[in-house]
Amino acid sequence: MTTLTERLAAWILELRPEELPVHVTERAKLLLLDGIGCALAALPEQSCQEVLGVIGKMGGAPECAVIGTPMRTSAPNAVLANAALMRFLDLNDMAWGQKPGGHPSDNMAFALAYGERERSSGLEVLGAIVVGYEIEARWRQLKTSSQNWDYSTGSSLAGPAMAGRLLRLDPERLANALGLSATFGPTLGIARAGHLSAAKWLASGMVGHTAMIAVELAAAGISGPRTALEGPRGWAQTVSAGADLEELVDPWGGHFGIEDASIKAFPSLATSQAAVAAALQVRQQFAGKVDSIERVMVRMADVEMVRDQVRDEARKSPASRETADHSFPFLIGVALMDGDLSLQQFENERWLQPATQAMMRKIEVVTDPALNRYLPGAFPAAIEVVLSSGERYRAEVPFAPGHHRGGLTAQHVTSKFDRYATPLSESRRAELKERFLGLESEQDLRDVMRLLALDEAP
Repeated sequence: MTTLTERLAAWILELRPEELPVHVTERAKLLLLDGIGCALAALPEQSCQEVLGVIGKMGGAPECAVIGTPMRTSAPNAVLANAALMRFLDLNDMAWGQKPGGHPSDNMAFALAYGERERSSGLEVLGAIVVGYEIEARWRQLKTSSQNWDYSTGSSLAGPAMAGRLLRLDPERLANALGLSATFGPTLGIARAGHLSAAKWLASGMVGHTAMIAVELAAAGISGPRTALEGPRGWAQTVSAGADLEELVDPWGGHFGIEDASIKAFPSLATSQAAVAAALQVRQQFAGKVDSIERVMVRMADVEMVRDQVRDEARKSPASRETADHSFPFLIGVALMDGDLSLQQFENERWLQPATQAMMRKIEVVTDPALNRYLPGAFPAAIEVVLSSGERYRAEVPFAPGHHRGGLTAQHVTSKFDRYATPLSESRRAELKERFLGLESEQDLRDVMRLLALDEAP
């Protein structure tokens, strides 16, 4: 009998990208372009520049691009840098399914780094992306409801799977990579609780960096624990206690996990997307009367994730950028005030300004089981705004813009890309859209990655 880790390695290598349904590869291309746009948008941020400064000091072979910069570094370092950039603004994708949560496009950094280094074809890169999304989706659906482990823990399996395919590791070495990464990759849920810090957006990059060290060691012949998943003190007893890990190796076919991914319309947590959209709809109804708002009542789906976020006291009075983009009162408040929620609403520590705080105090957020009729696979919201005159304005949004149920189209993604990928010129953006949306025809990812390099750092 082979171990689960060994069988997972064999399962990872089974997928043939040329046999994937067209709609699956199309979704992979759209999500990849969206993730790159999110990374480009984050480049001017001071915290991102500090991370890139550290990456520069770490050195490493100049084999992989760091998105939007002239920097080249080692594949593990590129994974850390690019995953951090993609995640910083909380603007990248959202995973749904029976148990929604997580942002699997964080894992795009693995495909970009190892696809570039190994000069992989676009189709090989797309196959690796589909595998990464599938592992993340399966682990998310089977893991218990415990919040002790952060969603980025899944990258410790998805990362070696994606990189291992592009490195063409044999099943034995891939099993070693999975065992090493699964041993050292689990990440504490504190990364996304209470007063939020940089750990929120660094999580997948940090896990990914460790995972890629594991891959490099395994490729060189270093062994890893083959029972890291099901063995004593392995995932079955710790990270995913009570779950049936055998589901990780269910046969390929039918529905693919990547089909349950949506893009975000706003730079904020996934559970807020419909609420922000509802706030913007209401804002259109009473434009010019913001100063007359007396109170705002927000109803959201009655599910564990939302209940935990509503109860979190730190999010009611955010003191950091990381907490602000996870604060329902702040996000809804500035959307009502400005008629928009984009990067500009986070400038100058907007969450600390008196006018913003006064608006936030008018907002009450509760959970309502009546909205659960839209579940699973959504975080619906309804808003009622009451003015001092007694006028009432309402909006209800079951699926936020960009949600896969509403039809995730190339237009959704390219419009968002043009709005946020501003460090690149219009002509460079146009070429990137053309090349990435036709990625299955590219023979060498390095040719496409050259388009992501800037002559000067922002």
